[in-house]
Amino acid sequence: EAEWVGRGGEEAIVCAAMDERDIDFRVWEEGDEDRRGAGARHRYAEDPSPPVPPEVPAAPAAAPAAEKKDKVVNLEQEMLKRRKIIIFGPIDDRLAYNVCMKILYLEAEDPGKPIEMLINSPGGKVAAGLAIYDWMQLVSSPVHTVCWGRAYSMGAILLAAGEKGHRLILPNAKVMIHQPSLEIPRSVATDIMIKNKEMQDTKDQLKHILAKHMDKTEEWVHEASERDCYLKPQEAINAGIVDKIATEVAHCKL
Repeated sequence: EAEWVGRGGEEAIVCAAMDERDIDFRVWEEGDEDRRGAGARHRYAEDPSPPVPPEVPAAPAAAPAAEKKDKVVNLEQEMLKRRKIIIFGPIDDRLAYNVCMKILYLEAEDPGKPIEMLINSPGGKVAAGLAIYDWMQLVSSPVHTVCWGRAYSMGAILLAAGEKGHRLILPNAKVMIHQPSLEIPRSVATDIMIKNKEMQDTKDQLKHILAKHMDKTEEWVHEASERDCYLKPQEAINAGIVDKIATEVAHCKL
């Protein structure tokens, strides 16, 4: 049984239906059927807490521009507007798809205008990395590369594949080149021989790509990448992987 206290002495009719699980509470004020319980107070003898209104309007997702003080920004979209693409983390098929689509989008938006690619990666799948590499070379927009953090393995190849004269590295970043590795699961001898040949072909292919962009001979690249070869910024410049060290943010602006 509910006790009703109307607003300002206005008469009201209360219809309350209660069971063990649900509460259906409706109020109609005389002369205004659309206003349901506006400004009213109610209480139950057994439960002093007020019931939850049946319909509570959801808060707006974003306030109008004139009212809001803080602006919600999609950083990835903002970077894309500025023709910047970020490669962060291992290079796999999903990342390669994302990066390739962005390269093609920017090429269609403004052909020939530079694209900046920011690389921080430990490397990854060769096939995924080469998919990115091919589009970097095919589009008319020159791709400027920047190493922040690290550019290892396939990341180093993408770094070196940038437009010459516009390949930068941050002061505390590192580069590492090495020969490709392949985990061969338990298999028969013939399959192992096939995989070994494929790995050798991949090694020669990557060696040729690095030599081309580093202005080095394939023999030099072969000796340097026979084992993990870590390079500091100045050493990466001497090797021909990057062109200069970025010492201020202005150096990374297109």
